[in-house]
Amino acid sequence: MRRVEDGRFLRGAGRYVDDLPAADATRMVLLRSPHPHARLLRVDAGAARAMPGVLLVLTAADIGKLGVLRCVTPRHRRDGQPLAQTPWRMLAGDTVRYVGDPVACVVAESLAQAQDAAEAIAVDYQPLPAVTDSIEAAAAGAPELWPGLVPGNESFLFRLGDAVAVERAMARAAHVVRLPFRVTRVSANPLEPRNLLASYDAAEERYTLVTGTQLPHVMRNEIAEFALGIPTNRLRIISPDVGAGFGMKESPFPEHVLALHAARLLHRPVRWTATRSESFLSDTHARDNDSLAELALSAEGDFLGLRVTTLCNLGAYLAWQGAVSSTNNVGGLAGVYRTPAICTEVRGIFTNTQPTAPYRGA
Repeated sequence: MRRVEDGRFLRGAGRYVDDLPAADATRMVLLRSPHPHARLLRVDAGAARAMPGVLLVLTAADIGKLGVLRCVTPRHRRDGQPLAQTPWRMLAGDTVRYVGDPVACVVAESLAQAQDAAEAIAVDYQPLPAVTDSIEAAAAGAPELWPGLVPGNESFLFRLGDAVAVERAMARAAHVVRLPFRVTRVSANPLEPRNLLASYDAAEERYTLVTGTQLPHVMRNEIAEFALGIPTNRLRIISPDVGAGFGMKESPFPEHVLALHAARLLHRPVRWTATRSESFLSDTHARDNDSLAELALSAEGDFLGLRVTTLCNLGAYLAWQGAVSSTNNVGGLAGVYRTPAICTEVRGIFTNTQPTAPYRGA
């Protein structure tokens, strides 16, 4: 079947979020943490609120009624309980947990005014020990991101396959090859950054969010039910042309919720477009796995068993499908090779980095 959409893109007639007009639209900017882990001692937005063109400044203290972004992946801890959820709030409250963690939100008449006001917000940080590597974070005595909630930084333990059969294969093998390897962290980095146009109809009590997303219905349900606390029929998601997503644009993000909340408070549309640098700090990343592969072979070189153990770097919070990426493709471990016994173990580990999520399915 021939593609039918290319013509208008080749003519420059695509319609992306930033191409859409919006009368009286305001601009939103977020102030983000420069520290990977720190206590928030003070956030003073007084000077910012008094600056020209500033319409709204929000800190965690101002958005207590907003909910959280949740993870929907059904994984379990080693005691059989559901995976350790972490409260991914729209703005950091008492602690920031990665470089880029949002601390405050500014809405102003112009982008320049919003940027100036964000720089005027005074924040006192008390740096805390940070850990960015999954191996280090899983080690005994490592700094914990969620003390009392996630012991040892382990969110979940995923096992699949016949571990007993693999152990027997290892015991009788003529040769056992062991290979530790790392799949490095990546950023989706789509040509069109994440962006949005949020509005609120006070008469109908309905929200509209125009944003380039791969899963508009999922985003509507997650934001409405769990972040805004409203019926799903009061939120409409419109996804126009999308300048790439690669899986990263499946998830809801704090910026979506903050813009909708600000639009309701101001009764005016709110625009936000990430800068390229901001994308690297605020988009979900992907991969970042440390694995050990062990292959048992007979004297003739036949495969007898394969065992793969993996530490998956989840980042500081569980993204919408944050636990999927490390376990999504375990069915392909053997490739095209006949391997009688296979088992895998994946541990999801929190670190002081951006949350990770699927990118091109992994």
